[in-house]
Amino acid sequence: VSTYFTSMKGKVSWEEEGVRVLLVSGTLEYCEELDKFLNFAFVEKQCKLLIIAQGFSDQIIQSLGLNVANNGICVNCVKLNTRGEIGRDILEDLATLTNTVVFGTNELRKVKDIEFNLLGVAEKVVSRPDYTVITGDKKFEHKVASYVSLLKERIEKGMDYANPMREMKMKERVAKLTDGVCNIYINAISDSEYKELKEHFEECGVPSKGI
Repeated sequence: VSTYFTSMKGKVSWEEEGVRVLLVSGTLEYCEELDKFLNFAFVEKQCKLLIIAQGFSDQIIQSLGLNVANNGICVNCVKLNTRGEIGRDILEDLATLTNTVVFGTNELRKVKDIEFNLLGVAEKVVSRPDYTVITGDKKFEHKVASYVSLLKERIEKGMDYANPMREMKMKERVAKLTDGVCNIYINAISDSEYKELKEHFEECGVPSKGI
């Protein structure tokens, strides 16, 4: 992902709790698409907003920057660099995790028609320049559990996943949605570099161990 720290100029992190989430399939091009969305944020003074889309135009980034500066709106934009089927899978997973739907720019559910009650909810969001970690609200755990069960069933039956790489991606999706465990190998040329990298992982709640 690529993160635009529109509400924290000059800083390299964004960490907030009780975040409302907007998921967009496609590229946000025009400011008018976000007028209603930003109005919600302006009315709800304490509202923190996360926008995840597959692209942001310069016009959008500049507009958000002005709203942040003039109206004190807390916004973070994350670009999803993955497109195609994998990109759709990621957005679908995030929609389930945050109890929302994926909006589009040229689809039935258009961003410009969004209602506040359709925004997703995240318990916590941590963004760094190279990654974003979203913790879903616990009240939606039952929905996520049902969704994960369907994914596991597809894996067991081999549905649409004759390709080993697709099956691996499917298992990764399950792991991310269920706090799954995996091995993370940290390579560093010095103890100080290793310590710095290790701290980055642990900031996201990922325990790491030197070998």
